[in-house]
Amino acid sequence: MLGSFEFSSQGSPTPGVVDLAAAQGEPVFVLSLDEQEGEAEVAFVGDVHGITIGVVHRVREADGIQRYLLLYGHLDRPGAGVTSGARLRTGDTLGFTGDTGSPGQVHLRLEVRQLREGARLEPPDPRRLLEAAVSFPCDPRNVLPRRGP
Repeated sequence: MLGSFEFSSQGSPTPGVVDLAAAQGEPVFVLSLDEQEGEAEVAFVGDVHGITIGVVHRVREADGIQRYLLLYGHLDRPGAGVTSGARLRTGDTLGFTGDTGSPGQVHLRLEVRQLREGARLEPPDPRRLLEAAVSFPCDPRNVLPRRGP
């Protein structure tokens, strides 16, 4: 789903964050989450971890629908048509890997956050979305599709 990316040996001490090694300019594709409903929506394109794209996914869980924010950071550039409010399907090209915000260290920062109930995304202020009152980090293994048997 993430193309030919490999997990970085450095890892990330930040909860909810995975750093993936990549070559400059590799395409980054929109992920689908377990039990996702509908298309994902671009919440923002801005400077958080270099060029960062925030994508909101609606996921059916036992107690209803939860919203998860996936942040794709350190991108070289967004994909064609990737702007705030755009609806994206699984596998659409979101952007391309780069080293913005981390010069000389090409990689993809993937961060998973659950949006708190009632959290508003308008107007999209990327840094505000990372505040504890709006969202909190989640273990990516809890929402990313499982592979294998």
